[in-house]
Amino acid sequence: MKGQAALLEAALIAIALVLTLVLSQYLFKVQYTSGNYALRLDAQRILMNWTESGVIYAIAYGIGGSGDPQYARAALETLIPPNIGYNLTVISLTGGKIFTITRGFNPSTADGASIVILRGDGRIVVLMLST
Repeated sequence: MKGQAALLEAALIAIALVLTLVLSQYLFKVQYTSGNYALRLDAQRILMNWTESGVIYAIAYGIGGSGDPQYARAALETLIPPNIGYNLTVISLTGGKIFTITRGFNPSTADGASIVILRGDGRIVVLMLST
């Protein structure tokens, strides 16, 4: 019985690893569409930096699991100059929108990036920047 459990666990880990690799190839592929490419790159860099440092988890989940918009706003205010607007939205894959924060955001001049977090109920963090 222990051998079967170990084999099942190894198979599940292998499946999770393959899915992670497939999703990461899709998520981090540069897609050329109309918009402000510099803003998109800035949004991607911010999200990637947050992912590498663990900040993304604090923003998306917070202490109680419902995100931390105050921490997100403080983090964005230190990174984004005042002349750039932003819209940050955190969405639960199972429960819909958790929160949105905005500062001087203009959708007609916006571009951005998103990242999917496959932890717990899963979250999508979308950061849009505008001039």
